[in-house]
Order: sequence, then structure tokens, then C-alpha cells
Amino acid sequence: MLRLQLRRLGIGIAAAACVALAMASYHRLQLASVPDIEAFIRQAEAPVFTQKEVQLVLSEQKTLLLETQKSTIRYDSTAIQINNAEKTIPKKEAATFNQLVVPYGKQTTLTLADGSRVWINAGSRLIYPVVFEKQKREIYVEGEIYMEVAHDAERPFSVHTGKMDVCVLGTKFYISSYGRDRTQEVVLLSGSVSVAPAGRPDHGIRIVPGQQAVLGASETLEVHEVQAESYISWIYGYLPFDNDRLSNILERLARYYNCRIECTPEAAALTLSGKLDLKDDLTEVLKILSVTAPIQLQIISPGNFRIDYNPASSRLN
Repeated sequence: MLRLQLRRLGIGIAAAACVALAMASYHRLQLASVPDIEAFIRQAEAPVFTQKEVQLVLSEQKTLLLETQKSTIRYDSTAIQINNAEKTIPKKEAATFNQLVVPYGKQTTLTLADGSRVWINAGSRLIYPVVFEKQKREIYVEGEIYMEVAHDAERPFSVHTGKMDVCVLGTKFYISSYGRDRTQEVVLLSGSVSVAPAGRPDHGIRIVPGQQAVLGASETLEVHEVQAESYISWIYGYLPFDNDRLSNILERLARYYNCRIECTPEAAALTLSGKLDLKDDLTEVLKILSVTAPIQLQIISPGNFRIDYNPASSRLN
């Protein structure tokens, strides 16, 4: 009888061990199946910013093309609403992560699942989850955005650019992270954020409203005092500049209007101050520049311009 009891006890222990092992294996499988935004970014195809339409990639099988110059996208509890509910997509048709590609010449406003709002400028890409996790909120940005993060002290919000990691709780800020630019920057309008080189949180810094954190080629962060509102002026349709190089101004105009602007080195080095109304036709915008600076405008073809340095005249010939 004692031997039988010991045998049953051994069987019970072995069975419990098997159950524990099975539960551990299932738990590991569940963890492994949890999507990771960094892995998704590595697998995602490189964006094409020269297409005419905004691309909302919902899954491998479903991509929406938005033709309007300025579009709106909103994620609510059950659906994705396009252009103020002009089109509605059930959330079940979307994969875990969505990708938004805004080409040159277009802009988009996106409301995320937690209520945070993002203004995405031309030539930009955003990768984000359809539903945020319970412990954290993460998105990936390439290009230029302005963001108002919904406050949630229990779930910090992180923005990754590939070169920078920005962590916030609830705030308003601007990010510029165009891939070909030598520098990336964060400008804070309200609240508080910490900025660090990607994967190096121990090298992070905290900035306050009115400050700009710049990450240069040396991967070190610098902080400057700036007029923060001027960095989000494109949301309101104008572009201010204060002693900026003409080459930088023309590059932003080319992105905004999806055009090509060639510039001679002498003209590119000019520095200008003022404000341009982006609601006007680009030809008119460039004509305004040509009557206020020693440059000459040539219209090569529709959407193709050339700027030459002309110290003898500041008017269009």
C-alpha cells in the first residue's frame, strides 16, 4: 500500500511538472507572439514619397489611397474614419500596426486610438499600433510632425525616429527627422520631454517649453532657446524664417508643394528673414522671394524652377 501511494505521488508530481512546463511554454509563446514595433519597422518597405496619394497601409492586403491635399484620419473604439467619416473602415480589417505615408505636396492629421493628435507634413512616414498596449504607447516617425499627446500617467508615450528616442507623458512638441537631413530636432511647446540618442537612454536630456534639442552627426545632443511656435507654422499655412539660408527655405517649399527647385551655390548661400504664405500658388510664392532678394527666377517647366543669384536686380525678369 505504501509503495502504491508513493507511485501515485510520483505520478502527481510529474503531472504537475508537465502542467507547469506547458503553461510556461504557452506563456513564452504568447510573449513571442506579441508584435514589436521595432521588428515591424525593420520589415516594413521603404516609403515612396513621390506618389500622388497619401497611403494608409492597414495590412499586407489592404492599402487606402487618399487623394485630397489635406486629409484627416481618426481611430476610435471600433473603426477608422477617413475625412470626417466620409469613409469608415472597421478596425478588424487593420493589422496590429498601420503605416501612414504622406507624399510631397500633401498633409494629414491623424487622431490615434488614445486621443493623441498628430499633424504630419509632406514627405513623412508614421508607423503606429491600431490599439496601444496597457503599459506603454510607442510610434515611429520619419519626417516632420507636430503632436499633442493625450495625458496618461500610467502609459508613457515614446516617439522613435531611428536616431532619437523621445519620451513624454502629456505634451505638445514638434519633431523633424527627415532621413537625409544631417541633424534631427525636437522642439517643445508645452509640458516636458526627455530626448536621447536611439538606444542610449543614459545620454538623454530633458527640455522645457521654448527649447530645442538637436542631434547632430556626432550623435550628441545640444539644447537651444527658440521661438517654438514658428516650427509648427506650416499647420496654419505659412512659413516664417529668420536669417535662414535660401537653400533651406527652398527645400521646405519643394517638400510642401511637391516640386523641384534648382538653386545656384551663390543663391543658396543667401540668408533671408520674413514670412511666406503657403496657401498661394508656388509660382507666386517664388515671385515674392525674387522681388525681395537679389535672385532671379526661371520657370523651366510646370513644377520645375531654377533660382540664380542676381546682385544687379531683385525683380523677376
